[in-house]
Amino acid sequence: MKAPDLEPVSSKTKIDPVTLEVLSHRLWQINDEMGITLTKVSGSPVCTESKDFNTGLFLPDGSLVIVGAYVTHFVATLPFIIRSTLESCSRGAGIFEDDMFIINDPYLGAVHPSDVAIVSPVYYQGEIFAWTGTAMHVLDIGAVGLGGMHPRITEVFGEGLRFPPTRIVEQGRLRQDIFDLFLNNVRVPPLVGLDLKAQIAGNNVAKSRILDLIERYGADTVKGVMQAMIDHSEEKMRRRLGELPDGVWTHTDYHDHDGLEDKVYKIVCTMTKSQDALTFDFTGTDREGPGLINANFASTWAGLQASVCSLLCYDILWNQGILKPIQVIAPEGTVVNCSFPAPCGFSSIGTSFAVTNVATINISKMLGTSPKHRQEAMAGWAGSYPAIVFAGLNQYHHFFVAYVMDPTSGSGGARSYKDGVDTGGLLQTPFPSVHNVETFESTYPVLYLFRRELCDSGGPGKYRGGVSVEIMFTLHDAEAVKAVVAGMGAEACQTSGIFGGQPGSSIRYLLVRASNVGEMLKQSEFAGSVGALEGRLEVLAPKVADLLIGNGDVLYLNTPGGGGYGDPLERDPLLVRHDVEQGYVGMSTAERIYGVVIDPENGEVLWDETEHRRARIRAERLQMKRVL
Repeated sequence: MKAPDLEPVSSKTKIDPVTLEVLSHRLWQINDEMGITLTKVSGSPVCTESKDFNTGLFLPDGSLVIVGAYVTHFVATLPFIIRSTLESCSRGAGIFEDDMFIINDPYLGAVHPSDVAIVSPVYYQGEIFAWTGTAMHVLDIGAVGLGGMHPRITEVFGEGLRFPPTRIVEQGRLRQDIFDLFLNNVRVPPLVGLDLKAQIAGNNVAKSRILDLIERYGADTVKGVMQAMIDHSEEKMRRRLGELPDGVWTHTDYHDHDGLEDKVYKIVCTMTKSQDALTFDFTGTDREGPGLINANFASTWAGLQASVCSLLCYDILWNQGILKPIQVIAPEGTVVNCSFPAPCGFSSIGTSFAVTNVATINISKMLGTSPKHRQEAMAGWAGSYPAIVFAGLNQYHHFFVAYVMDPTSGSGGARSYKDGVDTGGLLQTPFPSVHNVETFESTYPVLYLFRRELCDSGGPGKYRGGVSVEIMFTLHDAEAVKAVVAGMGAEACQTSGIFGGQPGSSIRYLLVRASNVGEMLKQSEFAGSVGALEGRLEVLAPKVADLLIGNGDVLYLNTPGGGGYGDPLERDPLLVRHDVEQGYVGMSTAERIYGVVIDPENGEVLWDETEHRRARIRAERLQMKRVL
């Protein structure tokens, strides 16, 4: 697969600035209304609580006009999907008014099989005027593993339903046979069915609003505005790149455990900036693995866009224009561009996250060399997503599949002038949302023992990385559930610091078997940590298939913290003291890493001892440098 080769759509109408401003905001509102529709119709907490979806409007050739501020993975991949639909259906029965097409094949543009897209042409006077599109993570896709992930699957054929562009709505009527075929193969058909109907409803809303806009302003005007939005974004993007210094930057990230063996894979990215163009070259990246480790080409594009959108396009409308100056070189057969039929069910929250990590650091290195833009540089955000999917009978004796979505809380990377945002979301989700604990407990047979920010998880630096979250829960009103664990960043931290800043915390999965949590609850005792429990402690690998969690077992996980910016020894001691007071940094960490000595009796900074401690740390660094 290669990047879509999209051509500009011409318009005979010259667009004045006022019309451009008014109609571009109207299109923005239409796209937002699509997103609101998805959350109102869908019943899945993945959509309604955690907003794991996105929506977009497109030109007839699939060029992205506008996308929502939800999961940025879909910024780059939806154009792949529309192009695949155009190519496939032009060879078949054709594309007609009020058709909609469903697609989730990662080798045809989807991020991974669980991210299902439904796209629809908008016809006007017998021709395709535009496309609308929605993409959403569904709870289950009928794979061997729960939620589409199974660490020991070695081919994409085990990762569930894989639809090429398939007509699910035919000239305005739902194809019940395709709809039933889809639902007949998933574990929770009612919720997945609502997801699909939510996407269809979102497309219908957008189509209706676009046609209303055409009737009011004329087809040429609306078409001209859509193209002008893309042109304007491309112009601003190229101007920004032109303001930055030319150069070459390289960063390497690591992905641990492929599901079959505890092997570490490296992701190498060399970024070259030349005039108004940017190239990301992944030559040197490890070959694809046999299990849950690979990313398809579209998913690698998606990972890049999370960084590009956030660091370079924070004030530029996200559309095809920001993608045009970018080239991606991803050798086929590597973990960033796996070859068919390699499994890629972990693309979205696996190696694609590693791609975001390397791109973020490379772009920040470039920004750090620019007097004008150096303040925009920042360390890595939460660099991985430790997922858990579990299934069984809930407290209402209904079968369920549940994603633990707490890692969406994420953590921000430190900036050049300020700490990272604590539990501030993920770089991939500019509009972050994490599920409500009470909602999750009322839907699934679990009881949270705590969900809180984790001390010492933020990367140390002159400016500290955002702290992450830790959770611990046990089963409630259920005997046992089956689970799949899929994460990365236990062996090697996925979140890098920058310019002297240190990395954030690694992830951990812990399971306490046959604990005494039930007795503690009866006695109104708080299980405030894993260490407070009796039972058999198991340290889980980053990827575990077919994990059985029984009544009385307690599961713990923590997510990665944000990276630090600058030397920790340059941090204001009063800020360190504040972090200790708030529980963000431990007393020993304050002294050992920040070199700040705090009186344990009154919590005040001991200034002379701090000065001596920092001098000693600097001397130890010099000694270590001589040894190396």
